[in-house]
Amino acid sequence: MSKIDEVFQIFGDGRKHGVDEVAKAVSLPKFKVRKVLDFLAEF
Repeated sequence: MSKIDEVFQIFGDGRKHGVDEVAKAVSLPKFKVRKVLDFLAEF
């Protein structure tokens, strides 16, 4: 599974998640998770 799919899977549970929690769950640095979230926020 790709990292972006892992991020979407975490958000799919309907709960609120912080950047730290997502970064730890998908094994990515926080700055990369923030980039993904910033991109998603644009759309």
